[in-house]
Amino acid sequence: MDDLWSNAIKKAIADAGITKEILANKLAKSETEVDRLINGKGRISLEELYQLCSVLQLDIKEVFNLSNKDIGILVTDDLQAKVNEIARNIPSQKRPYFLRALLFLAQCFRDV
Repeated sequence: MDDLWSNAIKKAIADAGITKEILANKLAKSETEVDRLINGKGRISLEELYQLCSVLQLDIKEVFNLSNKDIGILVTDDLQAKVNEIARNIPSQKRPYFLRALLFLAQCFRDV
């Protein structure tokens, strides 16, 4: 997980006062999997990120630091796989910029 996402999730966990054990139970995952998700030890799918945000009552816009933008994008499995493939080839420190650009483009086309 990108530092941007990881920091927002960690802050939400601290603010909620929730333990990894409780979070794991709510997500139907092991504590090891939850630790992997919140500490950036691997990739996180869009679905997992939405689940985390839902459980933590965190607006996903806060995770991406996009407070005034609508990011309710419907992503098909096929499209998500292609986006993930592209993102894997982008250096991790530049991935947030890629995501912001993608969300911006999606918003532009939605307004057409």
